[in-house]
Amino acid sequence: MLITSILMILLLGFALLCVAMQRNFSRVAAPSVHLSKQRLWLLRISGTGLNLLALFVCIFVWGMSRGLVYWFGSATMVVFTLVVILTYRPRLLRWLCR
Repeated sequence: MLITSILMILLLGFALLCVAMQRNFSRVAAPSVHLSKQRLWLLRISGTGLNLLALFVCIFVWGMSRGLVYWFGSATMVVFTLVVILTYRPRLLRWLCR
């Protein structure tokens, strides 16, 4: 259960960071919609905060060495999943742009 929650936190964090880029935002939302500076920073800070939260949970539960390994392994799986989603089904992340 803990690994699943860490994966979900990482998925949301990296998805927010992906949507914070104008190129990905226009693919997910609409080409004519542009990011405001306030929303851009909100997405970046939220994504980074969620990724750090998952990192701290991994380190707290499994210790420094194993926690870092589990976090990097989980982050690799999540980023690969997001690459596939952004390539083939970018509209699945539309709910992040509202």
